Amino acid sequence: SETIEALSRAAEKVGEVVNMISDIAEQTNLLALNATIESARAGEAGRGFAVVAAEVKSLATQTAKATEDISSQITEMQGITGRSVEAINAIQSTIDEMNEVSVAINAAVEEQSAATQEIARNTHEAAEGTQDVSRNIVAVLEGANETGAASASLVESSVEIGKQTDILTERVRDFLSNIRAA
Repeated sequence: SETIEALSRAAEKVGEVVNMISDIAEQTNLLALNATIESARAGEAGRGFAVVAAEVKSLATQTAKATEDISSQITEMQGITGRSVEAINAIQSTIDEMNEVSVAINAAVEEQSAATQEIARNTHEAAEGTQDVSRNIVAVLEGANETGAASASLVESSVEIGKQTDILTERVRDFLSNIRAA
């Protein structure tokens, strides 16, 4: 993104130079017109100067045309650069969203691990005495429900990652198509 922004700034600077060249071409054209008028006033003695003035005018016209072409190319390049920046920002946004989903998955996995540890502890306590069996069975069921909920959350997160991956893949393809088309 920084490189593309630097390219955009460089294109703007080139555009400023093109504007300066265009101004010089206009001034040269005016000078050629004045020289043509003065050579006409000089009559026969000014004919040679009239030829030079005509050539200067021709060069000024060619310079003006070239600066128009350059300006058009710079405008096109700035448009492509702008679209590239937008595509990169969209990709970055998708990556940020994927990071958020990843954090949610990590939290779900940690929650599932904690629930699994709780189940193991409750099972061990149940083995220690028959008096605690019914209480431990309830705790195991609660832990299983938490595990199921965490698993469902993990599945939902996995589906979301799949969707985000598809979106990212599509945006990368679009970005690459834009780059190739440029």
